[in-house]
Amino acid sequence: MKKLLLTLTCVAMIMLIGCAGSKQSVPMEVKNIPTFDFTPPTTTQSDTNSVVFAVVNPQFPDEWKEYRKEAPYPFNKFSKNMAKDFDEILSARGFRVRGTFRTYDELTYPDKSESDLILMPIMEIEVVPMGTPTSGKDIFGTPKYGWKGEIRLGGRITIKINESLSNEKMWTKSIELDAVSFNYEVKSLKSPVSRPSFSDAKLYNVLAEHLQKYYTQTMDKIWVYLDPNEMAMVKKQAVELKAKKRY
Repeated sequence: MKKLLLTLTCVAMIMLIGCAGSKQSVPMEVKNIPTFDFTPPTTTQSDTNSVVFAVVNPQFPDEWKEYRKEAPYPFNKFSKNMAKDFDEILSARGFRVRGTFRTYDELTYPDKSESDLILMPIMEIEVVPMGTPTSGKDIFGTPKYGWKGEIRLGGRITIKINESLSNEKMWTKSIELDAVSFNYEVKSLKSPVSRPSFSDAKLYNVLAEHLQKYYTQTMDKIWVYLDPNEMAMVKKQAVELKAKKRY
């Protein structure tokens, strides 16, 4: 009898350990970090006559503050890498670059006077959850909550080029981003929510995938828009504006 009890105890322990091991081995969804990278297709050397740009970091809309708190990546990486790639694009196009600067107000007078133009990207990307909270109980009667609906993305990224001293607008282009939407549902939360959290790995990965497409779409067009001949004309207009204002 003692042997039987010992055997059953050992079997139970083995099953318990096995179950625990199986539970630990279940893979959690991994967050896929997008690259957000652009490589200029060609390179042109700058010279003393090249346009000098001061670059201001891309700015997110105010309503993105909460999103960025929940998921610093991919949103912050989107902005940081875009500033870096603008620098690379301008250099590859043969322009000279000062910055990047966090805001226009960070530019000192020497920064402004020694630059011809200010380049400021404005991100107007919309992320709109459209759905309703859900609630229920599990098999043990414990309340559970969730959210079910649709998430819509779209908007534009606008590139403004201003005269450096007056900050007067000289040139602007908007890249319209493809509008997309996808269904999303989250279950088994411990408390009610008004919208899904962007820190959730599943939602994060879908957003990151679409933002990567937006990034590539934007940088491809910016490379074309920042044409040296056109920027030379914008510089000429900026010089004429400075002369009128007697800077």
